[in-house]
Amino acid sequence: MRLIMLNNSYILIGLLEKLYTHLYGGIKKFKEEGVKDMIAEKLILETDILIYEYEKREEKKALEIALEIAKNMLDEGMTVEQTAKLTKLPLSYIVDLQTKQ
Repeated sequence: MRLIMLNNSYILIGLLEKLYTHLYGGIKKFKEEGVKDMIAEKLILETDILIYEYEKREEKKALEIALEIAKNMLDEGMTVEQTAKLTKLPLSYIVDLQTKQ
């Protein structure tokens, strides 16, 4: 199963809005009740969720990589302060790594 990429989600939202307009745009009741606006809000909400989940996954990956690099630096004899300065990780993360060794 393939994931919907962020750029594709924007395209999908645009296509869904066009489809809605084509199917229901001429119906007076739908125009008066603002159904199109409600659907657009729902689509934006779903997109926001996709963006949030993507960003969280990327942040987690970046943190895992930075922690692995920091661990290797500590293994090679660098101090906690040097490692924290170079990796830009919080000092508490580096201290936790050091105590786990």
